Amino acid sequence: DHFHIIKLYNEKLADLRRTIAREANALEKKVFKGTRWLLLKTSSKLIVEKDEHTRLQEALRLNQPLATAYYMKEDLRRI
Repeated sequence: DHFHIIKLYNEKLADLRRTIAREANALEKKVFKGTRWLLLKTSSKLIVEKDEHTRLQEALRLNQPLATAYYMKEDLRRI
């Protein structure tokens, strides 16, 4: 069912983020810190006042595979 597919995809997305953060340099690590929940949130639920959208976009800009996986997750949610 849809819920479990999203759940499994989110687990893989979190694994990918963890792997990328482990291999990142000091500046990138600073950007990736705290992005787990931003990646798992639906884009419409990102809080503007907390600058969540900006922080997420900065992390996605640093890593194309992570950006691709994130946008695939958002597309999957819309199905």
